[in-house]
Amino acid sequence: MRNYMMVLIAVLFMAGDFACNKMYQKKAGTSLVMGLKFNSLLGLFTGIIFLIPILIQKGTVSCTAFSLILASLMTVFVTTYNIIGFRIMKSGSMALYTLFLMTGGMMVPYVWGLFFLQEEFSLQRTVGLLFMIIAVVWANYAKKQTAKLQVCLCVLVFFLNGFVSVISKMHQVEETLPHISATEFVMLSGFCRFVLAGVLYLLVRKRADRKGNETRGLPVIIAASAVCSGLSYLLQLLGAQNLPATVLYPLVTGGGMVFTALAGVIFFKEKPSRRVVLGVVVCFLATFLFL
Repeated sequence: MRNYMMVLIAVLFMAGDFACNKMYQKKAGTSLVMGLKFNSLLGLFTGIIFLIPILIQKGTVSCTAFSLILASLMTVFVTTYNIIGFRIMKSGSMALYTLFLMTGGMMVPYVWGLFFLQEEFSLQRTVGLLFMIIAVVWANYAKKQTAKLQVCLCVLVFFLNGFVSVISKMHQVEETLPHISATEFVMLSGFCRFVLAGVLYLLVRKRADRKGNETRGLPVIIAASAVCSGLSYLLQLLGAQNLPATVLYPLVTGGGMVFTALAGVIFFKEKPSRRVVLGVVVCFLATFLFL
């Protein structure tokens, strides 16, 4: 029961992270400049949050070439889908965004594992996969409800987050190449995100016309996002010590979609379409087929 409670709290923090993203977008806008600023500071705060306990526990930080390459790749994917997410949530709902984000993060690594990691085929999980695909298509079938560009961006987010999960899985299952711990990998990814987004921010900022959309309180929102995402990941790590991945990840995926959609409705007065709501519900139920 304790492990399931940790997963539940982790999902709530995940919803809080998405809410912070939405809050930042409402205050600062959805321009590329502000998106890069958000990602750079978020990476810095995340790196520091994970660095402190590592130094307290070990007194030193490890790094390998293999981990650095994967962390850099993951940084590119995460930063890209986060900036795209700003655009999606500007004209769409958090429910629509997380529907694609979370299902992609679960479905892509599952298919990858079947074809490239020789993982065991499961008819039950494949049925769940098909239900998720049907739910995503159904949620965006009506052209009048969702613009074509927005659907394309959602599909891109689907695959980008899916490849992020693939990279994380590759780092965890690697047995021959030297690699760092999961906590150090998240810290390294945070600092990589800080550097990449920071450099791009400085380059874009010089060419962009400033419209005075920077407001006070943005660092607080970014720090809150880093805390929510960091605590969510830590609690998932703690839950993973005693819960199988086939139980942990579906619960995180399904719960993440539901609580994030609820956060959008409660805090931002969003009104997702019936198709999106039904898609979220079907995907949530389909995750139990992965247990």
